[in-house]
Amino acid sequence: MAISDFTNICIDGVNFGGYSFYDVVDAITYTSTPERTIAGNIVGLDKITKFVVTTIYIKYNLMKYEDYKTFVANVMNRDDGKVEFTIEYWDINTDTSKTKKFYLAPASQKEILYKRKSIDGIRNMEIEFISTNNEVS
Repeated sequence: MAISDFTNICIDGVNFGGYSFYDVVDAITYTSTPERTIAGNIVGLDKITKFVVTTIYIKYNLMKYEDYKTFVANVMNRDDGKVEFTIEYWDINTDTSKTKKFYLAPASQKEILYKRKSIDGIRNMEIEFISTNNEVS
């Protein structure tokens, strides 16, 4: 399946959408910490190996409970113990579809929306995927 816009992402073949916030951030990072002189200048920065780490930020104002259970089963509590995922996503910086390997950052607090004894959904759920830079096979 090819992702054609930013309204959905595909995590190991399972489509997720309906979020209220979506962003893709490419940050340059280095294999070692740059050194500073006593004056505070960074020297030799061009000699340090650098690479790009992509982070996908998603927020749901309200995620349906059925969608939440699907997300938990396919991403958070997999039977195979897998913690690295192949994600197809829309890169809003380059306006193209991309596929990379990511891991799920630790979860933030969320609110459970319920009526009587029934869960309707999850409010204010924030999800963050960070690229591993491993090859997609």
